[in-house]
Amino acid sequence: MRRPQSWTLAMGLLALLVLAPTPALADEPDFEARIELLLSEHEAQQGPDYDYVFLGIDLVPGLGRSTAGGTRQVRVFSANLIGGYSAGLAGVEGAGVINIHDDFMRGVQGAGVINVVGGEVNGVQGAGSVNIAGEHMGGVQAAGAVNVAGGYVHGIQAAGAVNVAAGPVRGVQASGGANIAAGDVRGIQAGVFNLSSGTVHGVQLGVVNVADDIEGLGVGLVNIYPHGRFHIDAWMDETAMLSQGIKSGGGWFHNIYALGINPVRPGDVSATLGAGLHWNLPGPLYTDLDFLHRHDKLQGVPWGTLYMTNTLRGVAGMQLAPRLAIFAGPSWNVLTTTCGEPQGRRVRTLNREGKVQTYAWPGLSIGIQLL
Repeated sequence: MRRPQSWTLAMGLLALLVLAPTPALADEPDFEARIELLLSEHEAQQGPDYDYVFLGIDLVPGLGRSTAGGTRQVRVFSANLIGGYSAGLAGVEGAGVINIHDDFMRGVQGAGVINVVGGEVNGVQGAGSVNIAGEHMGGVQAAGAVNVAGGYVHGIQAAGAVNVAAGPVRGVQASGGANIAAGDVRGIQAGVFNLSSGTVHGVQLGVVNVADDIEGLGVGLVNIYPHGRFHIDAWMDETAMLSQGIKSGGGWFHNIYALGINPVRPGDVSATLGAGLHWNLPGPLYTDLDFLHRHDKLQGVPWGTLYMTNTLRGVAGMQLAPRLAIFAGPSWNVLTTTCGEPQGRRVRTLNREGKVQTYAWPGLSIGIQLL
């Protein structure tokens, strides 16, 4: 009989700890001073509407201190077994599953699954799956899956899958999937897909980058900037391949996508993917440094035969009119192929052993740029 009595006594003590009234901070000047320092001016003005408590404990949201003390609590320390619920946090909180606050969070939140704040967040939200701030977020959101801010973000959003800001971002959005900002980005977006409805003043790093414009660096397989640089290029090189395509990007970084045909041997065709850096020089002059990766399909050679050329070229250009320029410059080319030594030009053999051979040669490109 002693064991059941001991168990009953322990449960009774736990119930008293959770449900017993906690002294209000308004009755203790030291705690009240701490709260005033932690709250912003806007939050402090709303102070009389809140019941400031030093410690709040919930078993689940709505059962615990939130049951005994009401839902207008602002907690300095909040310890929740499964989850907790109150008006606000001005300190530190932890929960096994979920933390919920109606109005604001200012401090540090940690939850095994999800943190939800209906208003502003200033501090750190860390969750195993999801962080949600109903309004602006200043600080850090770190989640295993998704971070959401209902306003601007000043700080860092880091998520395994998706970051969303319903306003401008000043700081960093980094995810394993998508980063989305409804406004300008001043900082970095890094993910598979990056989207800003405004101008990116910084870096977009991903597979697909989309923004209204960019004043910085957009590095990706596909960059879409409607108000960035967009040109149609056509050029011929020493292989007699005539390539035509588009060049698009921001102020000083661009992507190149082109298709080519050999006018002398129309059966020789190519596809080129490239990236480059752009510098404006005094007057109508400019210069580009491009890296081009080209695959050729040669006349009479079966599809799928390896004929791949990597080219590093530097060109100088001159703007003849607002939408017309010419450019030319030297290049260095490295060919990897199973077709043997290319004919019609002098090459340096880098590797001739085995089925795959490698050759290199200097070259020259000359072309025209429209738009």
